[in-house]
Order: sequence, then C-alpha cells, then structure tokens
Amino acid sequence: MYKLLIVDDEQMVLDWLYWLFSDLTELELDIYRANTAMEAIQIMDQYQMHIVLTDIHMPEMNGMQLLAHIRENWPDCKVIFLTGHGEFDYVYKAIKYDGVSYLLKAEDDTEIVKAVEKAIVEIKQSYYNVALMDKAKQQMEMALPLLQQEFLFELFSKVTDTRPITQHQLNELRIPLDCNCPVILLIGSFSPLSKVSRELSRVEKSQLFYTAKLMAEQYLFVHTTAAYVLCEDTYMTWIIQPDSSQLNDEVYLAWERPLRFVQENLETIQKMCKESLGLSVSFAMGNELIEWGLILEKYQKLKQLLHSTFMAESGIVITENGAKGTETALAPQHEPENLWIHKTAALANYLDRGQKEDFYTLLLEMTRYLITVRSMHHIPALSLYFSLSLMFLSYIERWGIVEQLAFKIGFYKLLSIEYFDSWADAATYLHQLADTIFDLREDEKGRKDRDLISRIQGYIQDHLAEDISLVRLADLAGFNPSYLSRMFKQMTGTNISDYIFQARLEKAKELLALKHLKVQEIAAMVGFESPAYFSKFFKKATSMTPQGYRDTLNLWKEN
Repeated sequence: MYKLLIVDDEQMVLDWLYWLFSDLTELELDIYRANTAMEAIQIMDQYQMHIVLTDIHMPEMNGMQLLAHIRENWPDCKVIFLTGHGEFDYVYKAIKYDGVSYLLKAEDDTEIVKAVEKAIVEIKQSYYNVALMDKAKQQMEMALPLLQQEFLFELFSKVTDTRPITQHQLNELRIPLDCNCPVILLIGSFSPLSKVSRELSRVEKSQLFYTAKLMAEQYLFVHTTAAYVLCEDTYMTWIIQPDSSQLNDEVYLAWERPLRFVQENLETIQKMCKESLGLSVSFAMGNELIEWGLILEKYQKLKQLLHSTFMAESGIVITENGAKGTETALAPQHEPENLWIHKTAALANYLDRGQKEDFYTLLLEMTRYLITVRSMHHIPALSLYFSLSLMFLSYIERWGIVEQLAFKIGFYKLLSIEYFDSWADAATYLHQLADTIFDLREDEKGRKDRDLISRIQGYIQDHLAEDISLVRLADLAGFNPSYLSRMFKQMTGTNISDYIFQARLEKAKELLALKHLKVQEIAAMVGFESPAYFSKFFKKATSMTPQGYRDTLNLWKEN
C-alpha cells in the first residue's frame, strides 16, 4: 500500500486527480487531498507519504517551498510536479533533486498515471538497493562471530529454544558441524579465576579466555571439528564432532581415535595456560555421544563434575567415568531435575505466543517420558506432571478462560493424579486440554477479527460523505494500514477500496430513488465534492448517468 498526496488549489483539478487514481485499485494507493501547501504539510506531519503529486504555482506557499519541506522531513518521498507552460524556471530547479519529475497539466490522463506508476516502481527498487545490500552483507560478516556465539549460547541457556537445530541454521552461520551427527561436550574453567576475577576488567577477562581458546584449538582439534561458546562468563565450552574425513557409515567407530587425541592433549593445554597465563585450567569431558537436544542436560552434568571435584592448583582433567589428577573417581551423577522446569518455561512461552507446532513438539517430548514410568508415585514423574499443571493453570487464569474451558473439559484433573489409572492416561488428558485451549483461542481470535471487520464496515457505511482513508480506518482498528488491508481482504474477499467504492455506489442508488433529493446533494452525501465526478463515477459503474438511472427507476415504477 502506497500513500499518494495530491496538492492543488484548483478544486476541479484536485477532484479530477483524486477520482482518477481512486478508480485504479490495482495500484493499491491510499489517497489524500490538500488544497494548499500548508494543508499538505499538516497531513505529512501526521503520515509518511510515498508520492506527492502537486501543482507548482499556489498561493501563500508554492510547490518549490513545499518540495524543500518534503526533502527535509521525508527525503525518500517521490514528488511529481504538474506545471503550466510558463513555469519552466521552477521546473529547472526542481529536476535538480533526486526523485522529482514533472508533467504538463495538459497531459493525457494515461501520462499522469504512468508517472505515478514509475514512482511506485522506483520505490520498490529502492527496497532492493544493491549498494545497501552489499553494505548489509559486510556488516553481517563483521557481526557473524557474535551471531554464532548468540546462537550457540541459546543451546546452553536455561530458556533455550527447544525446536530442533537445522543444518540450514548451521550453514547460514558457518558453524562447521552436522546437525544429524551426535556430539561430545567439553567444558573448561580457570581454577582460581574466582579469586582473581575481581582484579580483572571485563576486557582483560575476555582476553584471558580468548587466549586459552586459541591455545586449545591449536592443539586439540586436529582430527575433529568444534564450535566454541563461553557460557555464564565462566565456562569455555566446545561442541565436538569428527571432521568430515573421519565420518563413515559406522559413525560411532569414527569417534574413538580423534576423541582420544583430544583427551590426551588436554594436559598439554593445561601446562601452556599455566606457563603463559599463570593460571590453572580444569576440564570436564563427556564420555558418550549425545544428540543435539541433550546438550543442555550434558552441560549441566559436566558443570556438576567440576563443582563437585576439588580444583587443585595444577588443574584436573575429568570425564564422566573418572578423573586424571584425582585420587578417586566420581560417583555417577543424577540427571539435573530442574531441566523440566526450563522446558516447561519454554512450553509456556509457546502457548502464550500461540506457536502451536512448537508447543505440541515439546509437549510430546515431555509426555513421552511420562508414559515410560510405571509407578504413579515416581517423584520425577510427579514433578513433571505438576510443573505442566501449574503452567496450564497459570495460562487459564491469566487469559480468563475458566468458564469457557469448564464447559468443554474438566480441568480439575490438573490438581490430582488420583483421576488417572496410569501416566499414559495423564499424558492423554494433557494433550486433550491443550487441544481445547488452542481451539478456544482460535475461536476467540476469529470472533474478534469478525467483530473488527464488522466495525470497519459499519464505520464506512456511516461516513460515506467523508474522505475515508485507510490510515483513518487503521487508527480506529489499532493496526497498521498494511495489516488491516490484508486482514480485510482475507476476511471479506475484497479490498477495502473496492468495498468503499461499492458502498458509495449502493448508497447512491438508494438515494436516487428519493425524488426530493437533487443529484448534487446525493453526490455530496456519498463523498463527491464535484457532481461532475460523481456522474463519471456512477456511469463507469452502471453504464448510466445518475439522472438516467433515476429516470429508469421512475419508468419501472410507473409500469
């Protein structure tokens, strides 16, 4: 949708141009009119105009002065001057500006339409400005490391997006990993960092971690590929896979040699950090291949390994089944129970945002665990179920759908597991509850959309005598004009401009049946200041003049 402002102090010319472009619905123009340059400025102070079609010679403020105002406030606006034969001095000055063209007032209508169409094409092309795109690409190249870190950090954050990672995402960010191949996790941390971090500036601390990263990657990943991220400003974290030359049909066999190489060289990195940086670093490394969706769980487990082991001054290297540099191996750690809390938070976000597909994917993952449990008194299963229950109850209360929901499904079962014979029954109930909530949400959205369109249609019918603009309708609806235009077309099957056109036509036919109203009065009542343009509009739609249509009605009644 493009906004066109027509400016001319001659009412006849103004009306002629307004109805000329009003008929061209395929251009998708939102049209405004102004009798003076000052009135045009008032309009442009409220709304951004894409194209201004204006006379040059006007009282008080001429077109050149208006152009100066436009260039100062809306430099990308296209300006088309309509000139008389004696105004070429103005034209010479005007065409020095980019985005400015001119036409003679004596030109045919088609030439004026072509000028506006050309301006629209130029606007569209400006959206794909090659130089701007090149500059954006350069900036993206500069921002790529930051984007990589942001993407990888989400895998380790407590509110991580639980949607599956795609190869397209990795390739786009140039992360050299395969989303279909399992991974090994390695984390490292400076042992006495907590003692000295207070003495370091943020820049110094970042330099410290970056130096350790470069040392590690120079020696560790000869036969592997890895992606690095600094988590919680404390843990150097690598996601590791064999490089492409190591992969074969037996992917698990391909891991043994490169990962042993990594493990054996961790002590070398420790010595380098100690000698170069004067600090000890400790590492914890996974001992099993994991899928991408389990990265957060593994990360938390490796953190537990580091925290539960005394970090000696010389540093340690520890794996999930034991440690080098320690006298005793660690007992197996429990899976982090608060992982369900993080996933429930993500589930609640999906529900609030109406992301139905993502919601059901995650809910299925969580309830799939439930149905593997036999005992109804299993503590982790109970914890998961009541986490989901609280999430649903919070949503029901916040959205005020208690009564609507009660008529469709009993949500009292959220408060007790005694209503279920098994966890499979509980999982089925949770999915049914989700189905009901989404159905209610979609019904409510449809009702609100229908009510909104009905209000818009009612406003149009009640204000046919006025200059109805899309921006005015959008203000009433509380949406931006483009969104309202798309919604109206989707809900009604017709464009707003076509609906206004048809509403004016039907109202005009209705009023023409009333003998006491003059044609010029009817023209004003349906939004036409010029009876001549009302007659042109009516004849184009019905192939009859307004008076001819009235005569036909009278003849029909007499017969």
